[in-house]
Amino acid sequence: MFKLLEIENEENVLVCLRVIIELHKQYRPQMNSEIQSFLLFVKNIYKDLPNHLLKIFEPKPQIKVKDMSEVNVEALLQETYTITTIMTDKKNTDNSPISYNIIPRAVLSLKVLAELPIIVVLMYQLYKQSVHQDVAEFIPLIMNTIVLQPSAQHRTNPAFNKEVFVDFIAAQIKTLSFLAYIIRIYQEIVSSHSQQLVKGMLGLLTLCPQEVAHLRKELLIAARHILATDLRNRFVPHIDKLFDETVLIGSGWTTHESLRPLAYSTLADLVHHVRTALPLTDLSLAVNLFSKNVHDESLPCSIQTMSCKLLLNLVECIKQKSEQENGNVSILSRRTGM
Repeated sequence: MFKLLEIENEENVLVCLRVIIELHKQYRPQMNSEIQSFLLFVKNIYKDLPNHLLKIFEPKPQIKVKDMSEVNVEALLQETYTITTIMTDKKNTDNSPISYNIIPRAVLSLKVLAELPIIVVLMYQLYKQSVHQDVAEFIPLIMNTIVLQPSAQHRTNPAFNKEVFVDFIAAQIKTLSFLAYIIRIYQEIVSSHSQQLVKGMLGLLTLCPQEVAHLRKELLIAARHILATDLRNRFVPHIDKLFDETVLIGSGWTTHESLRPLAYSTLADLVHHVRTALPLTDLSLAVNLFSKNVHDESLPCSIQTMSCKLLLNLVECIKQKSEQENGNVSILSRRTGM
């Protein structure tokens, strides 16, 4: 199975990965050289990913040929990252055109990339001592991965492939979830890459497609775990972006209806822990947002209660900041009508 990962296509390797997971869950084989080789294989995929970024997002016209003999399949596979359809001039009996799907090689597949972190986590759970250093070496690769983005030119191109973009974002979020799982164990190493972490998380929140609610939910859960560590202080200079609900929650209807409680509770925990480090401008944004939540009947009562508690905790902090900056304590009354 491990050998097939290197040579097979996306569909077969996704099956291989499920077999590998079940095998290790059920039988817990002893540590062996194949596992070290697998971890090296995954590292190499992450290392190569930035080199493929332009080709992944380069707008491509639909491939139309008279016959499949015109297609150089080997050359096409070198720059295929998701299933690609080729249309031919030949017709079926119902006069519909005959088409073929080119399935990407697993080493380039974005769907495979999204499944790899969960297996690395499983290997760490089973072989902590043996793979501790190997997993530590993933951290810089993770940071380089989560900051990758298509260029603005690519995103605004009418031929921009949204499906490829969703697959790419999904792989990045799965990678961030992997980091969230190991972050407390490797907090010192992660801290040395904190700038990339902040940039990557904010970038994912901003670019995560509005219509894919399950990805934003997974992203918020990963963010919640990361913000529960001391690394939360690295987000203080950028916290104003999180008060922008189009960044935190997105503008999609499903995300707005289903993810607000998770998003607001995650943000409230962050504000509570870093409130003494926030300037009045950011405290004002916090009061404005959570005051609105108190009056929002569409939110669960628990979120409204949490908002009240946070506002209460901010009172003393605002008073001290106001006295330090200009002696003006009217900010809270202006925002809440108290």
